[in-house]
Amino acid sequence: MNGTVLNKTELAAWRSLLARPDGKKLLLSAGIYLLAALIIPLSGSTELCGLFIAACVAFLLTATHSFSTLLAVAIPALLLFTLSGSMLPAALLFAIVFGGATGAVLILSARNVREALPLIGLPVLAYLAAWLISGHPLIALLTAVPMPLALVGALVVRRCKPFSPAVAAIAVAVAAVAVSVSVIALAAIAPEYLNFFRHLPELAALLQKEMLAVITEMAELYPEMGLTAIFTPTMLHNMIALAINLSPGIFAIFAIVAAYLVWRILCALLVALGMLPRLPRVFVTPMMSVVSAVLFILAFLVALFANSAYTLVGAVAENCALVLTPGFSLIGFGSLLGRHTQRSCLSVLLLIGMAYLIFNNPPLAFTIAALYGAIQSLLLAHANAKNNKNNHKKGEP
Repeated sequence: MNGTVLNKTELAAWRSLLARPDGKKLLLSAGIYLLAALIIPLSGSTELCGLFIAACVAFLLTATHSFSTLLAVAIPALLLFTLSGSMLPAALLFAIVFGGATGAVLILSARNVREALPLIGLPVLAYLAAWLISGHPLIALLTAVPMPLALVGALVVRRCKPFSPAVAAIAVAVAAVAVSVSVIALAAIAPEYLNFFRHLPELAALLQKEMLAVITEMAELYPEMGLTAIFTPTMLHNMIALAINLSPGIFAIFAIVAAYLVWRILCALLVALGMLPRLPRVFVTPMMSVVSAVLFILAFLVALFANSAYTLVGAVAENCALVLTPGFSLIGFGSLLGRHTQRSCLSVLLLIGMAYLIFNNPPLAFTIAALYGAIQSLLLAHANAKNNKNNHKKGEP
C-alpha cells in the first residue's frame, strides 16, 4: 500500500486492521466528545472552560502517556490565552481538537448499524442539553461543530490518506465550521450584523480612521511627557492595512494548525486505544509537493520586495506564503531535529539560531524553518528523481 491511491483489495486489507476499542475506552471517548460539543455553546463560564481543559488533559495523558502530544496542543492554547487574557479561546481550541479526534474514533469504531446508533444519539443528546441549559435553539446548534471534523477525520483514516492530504481535508472542514459558527452566532446574538461582510470595507475604513485619531492624539502628548512616539500615524496606517490584507492567510493558518492538532491527537488515540498496532509511515511524515515548494519560495521573494499593505501582488504573495508556511516549517523543524540526520556545522548553527528566534521573534523563526523545509523538499525530490533515473538505466523495476 502506498497510502495515496489504494485499490479495493488494499483498502479492504487496511480497514481490516482497524480494531474496536474496549467499552471503557469508548465510553471515555464518548464522554470527551460530549463535553467538547457542550462547551462550545456554554463557554461563557471561565470555570467550565477550565474544567473542560483539565478533563481533556487528563484523558490524553491517561490514554496516550505522551507529553509531546499534550505539548503540541497546550502551546497554541497557552498562546491564545496569553494574547486574549481569557480562557475562552483556549477552551474552543480544545473543543475543536478533542471533539474532532474523539468523534473520529467513535465513527471508526462502528462496524455495523447497531454500533453506529449511539453516534446518532450523542449529537442529539448534546443539542437537547445545550438547548435546555441555554434556552436558545440556535445557540444549541453549536454543539454540532465537532461532527464535521470527526467525519472528515474518520474518512481520511479509512482511506489511508497521507499526512498532508489528511491535514488539508480537515483544515477545509475547520474553515467551513468556523464560518458557520460565525453566522450562527451572529444570527442568535445580533442578527442585524449578518450583513457584516458586505459592509466590511466601510467598517475597516472607520476603524482605521478612529485608531489613527487616537494615536495622533497620543503622539501629541509624548513630547510633553519627554517620550518618543512608538507608533506614528503612518506606521499604524500601514499595520492596519497589512492586517486587513493578510486576514485570509491568517485565517488559513488557524484552520491548518487546528487541523494538524486534530490529526495528531487522532493518530495518537488510534494506537493508544488499540485500534491500530502501529501508525503507517504516511500518517506521520509531512510531505509537500515540488510545485508547493517552488510556489512558496517565489511567493516569499515577491512578498519580500513588494509592499503587502498597498500592492495587490504583494498581498496575494504574502497570503500564499502564509498558507504554505505551517507545512514547510514542520518539514524544516523535522529535518533539523531528526534523529537520523547527519548534522553539518551549518545545520547546527541554524538550529541554535532557530532556538534563539523562537523566544525572540517567532514569526521569523517559522519563516526561516519554512524556507529550509522548502529547500529540503526540492533537494529530496531531485535526489529521488536521480535515483529513479539511475535505476531505470540499470533495468531495475
